[in-house]
Amino acid sequence: MTQRAREKDELVALSLLADEVEAEAYRSNASSYIYAILFLSFLMLPGTTSTIINFFKCHEFDVPGGKKEYYMYSDYTISCESDRYQSYVGYAILMIFVYPIGIPLTWSVMLHRSRNTLLDDGAMKREAMFGKPKTGHLSFLVESYLPKYYYFEVLECVRRILLTSAIGLADKDSETPPLLGILISLVYVFIFSELKPYNELENSVLAIILMYTITVIFLAALVVKPNTVSSDDPAFAALLMTTLFGGLGMGLLVSVYGTDPFNAKAKRIAAEKAAQLAALRTKVKSMWQVVNGGSNKGEIERLACWD
Repeated sequence: MTQRAREKDELVALSLLADEVEAEAYRSNASSYIYAILFLSFLMLPGTTSTIINFFKCHEFDVPGGKKEYYMYSDYTISCESDRYQSYVGYAILMIFVYPIGIPLTWSVMLHRSRNTLLDDGAMKREAMFGKPKTGHLSFLVESYLPKYYYFEVLECVRRILLTSAIGLADKDSETPPLLGILISLVYVFIFSELKPYNELENSVLAIILMYTITVIFLAALVVKPNTVSSDDPAFAALLMTTLFGGLGMGLLVSVYGTDPFNAKAKRIAAEKAAQLAALRTKVKSMWQVVNGGSNKGEIERLACWD
């Protein structure tokens, strides 16, 4: 190859590298704008969802003549039967598809499209070198979780929506809201206990404790409902509360501490394997030095034997 041909190939290679760097920089800038939009949606979602759900909650009032009238829980000056209210019903339904349904669905699609990069350690290291042009906008959704649970923030979002808004649709004077709250909380207790999705085990344990705490709060709300426990039988009420709270306490202990022996065993096995690997490397290095130093065969065999 002539000198001119080599110079031409080098120029082509430099040009391609410059184009790649420029493309990565462009993607990084675009990613920063998308990050801002997604983070804003993350902040707005809980409050906006509660406002939308509360729009559909109407309080029933008895009026003279055996009739009933309905007014918004959040604003008793607005009748749910008025033209003003009815004109916004379609808009409120549309916003349900935009916020509590649309935002988690958008996150799911974006995370799914980037799953191959998020699950690949090598790809993520390359992303970090170039400023995360492909996954930077998803950082706040995945950075707290183990790579294999990159999707878990979507499940967390669903939990917040269910506990803060969805159960609010039920009649607040009935037993339905606390029962739904208990059911949802126990489902997530199981999920957190089984997956332990956070990077730090302590965070997963804290999440389990918090979910049990929320369960107890809903349980207390259920117990104090007028129709749940008869005031004529205080012994039964005390037995019910003791059984329920005691069961939750036992479940909490099992969830938090029940897997500790297994975790300790796994850590001990990993430490033993690491020590064996270090010893093997030391032996190989020593054997290599002996071979290069021209030592006798007996010395090599002695180094190759395990104690």
